[in-house]
Amino acid sequence: MSLDLILSILLQSDVVMADGLRQDGKFWVVIAVVAVVTLGILLYLFLLDRRVSKLEKQ
Repeated sequence: MSLDLILSILLQSDVVMADGLRQDGKFWVVIAVVAVVTLGILLYLFLLDRRVSKLEKQ
């Protein structure tokens, strides 16, 4: 798939479910959950890297 096709699919405003989520205010809940999960994964990877670095030094 080309990048233009992917972007055009993602940027379509005809998505009924997205409109419904925006109207209900649940859109921001979805964004918040995705952000928290992403930050949690990044924090876990950071801490795991520190632990591995400590073990490598020993």
